[in-house]
Amino acid sequence: MNPSELPSISIILTGYNEEDSIEDAIRSVFQQDYEGPVEIILSDDGSSDRTFAVMQEMVLQYDGPYRVVMNRNETSLGLGLHVRKVLDMASHEWILRQDGDDCSFPWRCRVFAQAVMEHPDAVAVVSQMTRVYE
Repeated sequence: MNPSELPSISIILTGYNEEDSIEDAIRSVFQQDYEGPVEIILSDDGSSDRTFAVMQEMVLQYDGPYRVVMNRNETSLGLGLHVRKVLDMASHEWILRQDGDDCSFPWRCRVFAQAVMEHPDAVAVVSQMTRVYE
């Protein structure tokens, strides 16, 4: 299938004071093996630690195929308002959401897109979580 015919996906990764885990989370979205259109939105909710600095460093080093957008709230909005704000930034048809202390398997977008294509009337897709480490 032509990549332009695949579902377009915005990956929204939000973080707040997650300096210790944000690098792994970002790496996991940068390493997706999906060939369709993807944008990655990295958003920090006014962290007081180095969460946003780590995001910036990783974006500068990124040379992959996906478009990356960054956001930083000056002050914390709290999880609900933060997610709402970032949802408004998304430009693609489907949204995958991830917290800054979570990681995605490299096939997450591909499997998600497959489910969307198999169920064209779907409005949401949910998946299970696999606990890998504490």
